[in-house]
Formats: sequence, structure tokens, C-alpha cells
Amino acid sequence: MNLRKSPLMIFIIIFICALNFTSCSKDADLLSEYVIQDEQNDTSLSILIDDNFTASLNSTVILDVLANDNIANIENIKITSISDTKFGVIEILGDNTLKFEVPEVLPVEVVEETEEVNNESSEETTTNVAVETIVYTTETTNADNVVEIDSATAEVTIIEEKTNQFQFKYSVSDLESFVYQALYSNELPASLNDVNNITYSGEYERLIALVEHGDQCDIYNLDAMQGMIASFEASGNKKFLDDLLILINNLFNKASPSNTLPSGQTGNFGDQFLSWYTDQNTDLTGTSPGSGQYQLCESRSFMHIARLLWVLKHSPNLRSESVLVNGKTYQEHYEHILNFVEQNFWKKWLTRNSLTYQHSGVDSSAGWAYIAWHLWSCTNKEQYKLIYDKFNSNIGIQGTTGGMREHLDTNIKNNEAYQWNTSFNDNSYQGRQITDHGHAARVVKFMVEDYTIGNSFYNKTDMVKLSNTINVFWPKSLEEKNEIYYWMDGEYQSGFNKTRNFMPEGWFCLGRFDPVLQNRFEQMNHTYFISNRTLSVYWGELAYNRAYLEGTIKYPENFYSLKNITE
Repeated sequence: MNLRKSPLMIFIIIFICALNFTSCSKDADLLSEYVIQDEQNDTSLSILIDDNFTASLNSTVILDVLANDNIANIENIKITSISDTKFGVIEILGDNTLKFEVPEVLPVEVVEETEEVNNESSEETTTNVAVETIVYTTETTNADNVVEIDSATAEVTIIEEKTNQFQFKYSVSDLESFVYQALYSNELPASLNDVNNITYSGEYERLIALVEHGDQCDIYNLDAMQGMIASFEASGNKKFLDDLLILINNLFNKASPSNTLPSGQTGNFGDQFLSWYTDQNTDLTGTSPGSGQYQLCESRSFMHIARLLWVLKHSPNLRSESVLVNGKTYQEHYEHILNFVEQNFWKKWLTRNSLTYQHSGVDSSAGWAYIAWHLWSCTNKEQYKLIYDKFNSNIGIQGTTGGMREHLDTNIKNNEAYQWNTSFNDNSYQGRQITDHGHAARVVKFMVEDYTIGNSFYNKTDMVKLSNTINVFWPKSLEEKNEIYYWMDGEYQSGFNKTRNFMPEGWFCLGRFDPVLQNRFEQMNHTYFISNRTLSVYWGELAYNRAYLEGTIKYPENFYSLKNITE
């Protein structure tokens, strides 16, 4: 069907379109006129933007506060006033800038202080920050001679940095004197099983008495040797060295061929290696597990003897001296001690059990690895390196994989801290798999010394995580209570003590990498170490840390060139 449009319909359509066009055009004109008028009104406005500046103490700065502002005609604006300042002197200059004179010293009430300690240099940087807020007011004259008033804020940040050596509680000489007092003058009670109830004038006198008694498990308690060695390394005081050599010589003289010793519970092994016998009925310290010969009773103290060998080995000038100590030169002492350790400790126990070093207890295996590392450094013999490597990377115990590196677990209380189990095979001990921080101490000592000399198994990240672990079992909340959580994760095991009142010595070594931790150690309550007869270890390790932080280690002579010597 065709539709025909009439003339009337065509006229109506054209009229409607014309009407719409006229309306839209008028709206557009109105909008355009509004925008033009708005722009004309804005040409005289000044839009001020707040400013930020920095300055240093005792300086004069020019603040060009209008430089970032939106000003149509700079000739028409003028800064007319400024607010009072909290410090310094401010004035308006003729070119519409502000002159601010910063004082030499900031008032205490305006300073925000932060502190940062550089663990590499033992420097403490104190940053003082103060902010001066200046409100400035402007007058702008527009095209109609109308004066408009506006204001904005300028903040000036003053930063003062002061770098000082970290302030410890004690001087290095203080720490050394504390070691000396602990070893030679502090009165100590009699040993637990001493029927004669003989007291001691210092820890060294007690060491001599234990060695002379000759019981193998009294040897287990010669911890003060660690303090003597650390103090000698830190201070170079040869009295510590000479007395230690006398002690070790006496210790070796008390050893007898094993096949001449009583059998006891372990048997006498029927060999002629020199050894000692222990009897829980006659030992002085009350630490004997029974009767016979036990490698654990020896390995603990032979860690310290191995350390002394390492110090002597890498001090050739010392060994060349002709001075006699107990009838021997330092070189002769070195050779005598090294031969005894290799034959009557290392070979003895590995001959009796070739897998002795594979003790499932991580702390005992760490002791063997520690001795192995020092003997390797002294002799360069692969048999020692083998045990050192096995502990760190593949202990070889049936049912386990890897070594200590794989045994390091993330602490359940802190993702940046460590924990580990007591045994490589994850057997429980004292009701838990995880170790307490006491049995962890020898492992920590090994890891710290390994990193200190620059060997390949442990790194700076490990040291940081070990330090963080201390904060888990020794939080600041326990400091005043003289308590430390027993377990590495700070948890409580029913039936066991929740806390103990001391920090095992191995953890103290971490203070050499962290001045804040070192200072915390120096200020901790140390009464336990007095009663435990190990105060010299506490002060000795702290003295060593300070010498390390300050770059003043005296021995071994080649300490600062020893990094990676065993690689």
C-alpha cells in the first residue's frame, strides 16, 4: 500500500524542526555566555597552595611560597602578614618571599627524636626532627580594584642528625676487670659433692680442684675455660692464656690408659687411649650419669680446648716466643695439646664408635662439628672437614635427611626467628620435640663462630633470626622478673618449668653482631652465673663481643685475615 503525504503534513513537520533548532541554539548561547562570564570573573583570583620546605640548623633559607601558586597577575599580589613562629626568625621580603633564620639549637618541646643503630659500625644515629608551620596571608587586587584576601600554610622541616658511638653500660676495661674478678677473687661455695666442703677464691681455683680430682664428669663442668679463652682473644692478657695452659696440662696428666681404669657400667673399652673414669658416688659436681667413660663428659670441655688450639695455630708470633709456661714454650704447648686431642679424644671415640659424631641429639653433634672445624683449620685434614660438612649438610642418621641447615625451622611465634627439634630424628625429649634454649646453646655457639670466620654454611640472615629468637623466649616483659622462657618457642610444657633464670652462654655470642642486644646482655641480671660458677663466661663473652664490635680483637694474631681461610 502506497502512502501519500499531504502538503499540510509536510508544513507541520518543517515547523516542529525549526522550533527545536531555535530552542537548542538558545540554550547553547546561554551556556557559552555563562562560561565566558565565569572565566572573566576568575582572572583576578589567586589560588594559593600549601608549601613544604626543608632546612638545617643554624641556617638561613629563602622561602618562595608563591612559586607554586596559581596567580593570574603576580604584580597584583602581595604578602601582607605571617604568623608567629615556634622557633627561629621569619620576615617578609620585598620580592614576596620569606626569609627564615633557623636557630642553632631546637627547643626540646618541638623535637621528635628517633634512634637507629648501625650494627656494622656500632654507631648510633640520633635524628631530631622539628616542623615549623608558617601561615602567610596575601592581598590580591583584581581588575575592578577589589581587594581579595587569601592565606596558605608553609611547613619547614628541620632535620638534625647526630652520629655517636653506641653508649654501652660498661667500658671494655670494665668487662675485662669483671672477668678477672670472677676468675681470681670472687668467693665461691664448695662443690655439691665435696665432703670436705672446700670453698674457692674464684672460678680458676675451682677449675684446678676439679681437674685434680680427676673424675671424667667433673671435666664436663670446666665451662670457665670458655670465659678465659674469650677474654684472652679480646684483651690479649696472657695471664688468661698461661693459666689455661697450666690447667690443660694438669688435666692431661690425670688421664690414664683406659684398660687400667675400672669397667663401670660402660666397660673400660680394653684399649690404651688415655682417658678418665667417672663415678656418681665420688664426682665433685654431682653430674655423673653413672660409672664408666662417657664421650659427652669430654666433648663439652674439649670444645674449649679445640678453640685454644685454633687461637695458637693462627698466632705464629706468639708461638715463636721463648717464654716458658709450666716448662714449655707456647709452640710446645700447642704441639702437645694438638697431639693429645687428636689421639686421646678424636681417634679414641671414633675408634670405639665410628658414628659417635652422629649423636641424635643436635647439641652433642654440634659439639663434635665445632671441634672438627677447629681441628680442620689447624691441620687441614679431610677427616675433620668431613664431620664438619656432615653436621651442616648431611648428618647421615637413619631416617633423617640433610643436616643442621634443613633442621632450622621457622619459629611459631615469629616468622623471622628460628626453632629446631632436640633430635635430628625428631624424637621427643622432656615431653616435646622442640628443644629448650639451654640445649640449643652449643648449636648457636657453633653457628656464630662459623659465621664469624666467614665459612659457607651460615650467613648474616641466620644471625638476625637467631637474635630474633632470643626475643621469643626472653621478651622484654620478663626482664625485671629475672626469668626466661624454657623453650625456644616460649611455650609451656605441663610438668616442666615454664621459665628458668639464666641465659645459656652460647646465646651471648650474638651480641657481637648487634649492639642493642649486647647492651641488653650487659644490663641483665647475672646472679645465676655467680651461683653456677660461670660468671667469667658471661663477662668473657661480652668482652669479646665488644672487642669484635670495635675491631680490636687481639688474638689470634691473624684474626682479621682469617676469613675463609679453611675454604
